[in-house]
Amino acid sequence: MSSIKNKINQYGYKNSLIREFKAIGRKFGLMYEKYILIIKDLDDYIEPPNPKIELTVKELNYENLENDNSLKFDLNKLLLFKKRFSSGNYIALGAYHQNNLVYCCWISLKNFETSPNLKNSLKLDKKECLIVDAYTHPEFRGLGIHSYMNAIRANKLHDLNKKRALGLVLAENIPSRKAQSKIGFRGEKIILYIKIFGKEFIKIKSKEIKL
Repeated sequence: MSSIKNKINQYGYKNSLIREFKAIGRKFGLMYEKYILIIKDLDDYIEPPNPKIELTVKELNYENLENDNSLKFDLNKLLLFKKRFSSGNYIALGAYHQNNLVYCCWISLKNFETSPNLKNSLKLDKKECLIVDAYTHPEFRGLGIHSYMNAIRANKLHDLNKKRALGLVLAENIPSRKAQSKIGFRGEKIILYIKIFGKEFIKIKSKEIKL
């Protein structure tokens, strides 16, 4: 029941129902997702919007995530994290509340890492980077943490002399879309991903999308 409640908190009732139908489809080898490619120019620093709770932000290493007892990452996630850190092309940021990790997010400096794999369809140039894999502890959603950390992440990229930040959001993920819009991201492309019994179809359409 808690997973259903968390999904409703994240997507709302209508979009949660859509996500459930899609989850059932994946069990039968069918997958359909609609993504929005979001882009932000990194010309200036952003004043982070204040979250509703006190946070401490730090750059994370693998040991921070492996030993975490708050977000509790599974083995597959930890293997992915180890691979990212080993590559030297990723940065992980975390937000702590009362010494508990309640939020983490990643920056990819070279790879257009997405799930599903779209790296052959979308690429980063040297002045671009990808924001990826942000997660908020379910009990701390709705407190403005994601919007706050999005600004922190964008400012980190500005310090690294990157000119543009890119990201992908699910069309149904309205809270994430609103959080990205607050700090100046805009939707520039629609990406449709279809997988039928192992065969993939990807369609990319340039279109300005309101977040």
